Amino acid sequence: MASGSRTVVVFKDRDSQFASALAEQISDDVIQRKYAKEEAERNCLSLFPHCIYIGCGDIENREFVVNNTACRKDMKVDMERLERIVNGLEREIIHE
Repeated sequence: MASGSRTVVVFKDRDSQFASALAEQISDDVIQRKYAKEEAERNCLSLFPHCIYIGCGDIENREFVVNNTACRKDMKVDMERLERIVNGLEREIIHE
């Protein structure tokens, strides 16, 4: 949840309702990326039955990238965004 101007929520098709509601709680401009079951089996979403990936970064050349990881610049945290993410998770988990 560090640096970067955009937030992305990535999820499996079966978790669309929860993930979309979560994205709306975080911000109006969250990028949502839904994967069909077959696609999800080929990425990190396959690790857990209801895996949702939340990340922060930038769009560069039509790709989502996370800059400044594993370096000394990897200490920047957008606390306001992090609080919105935590609050969104709490609200959606309670409603679940």
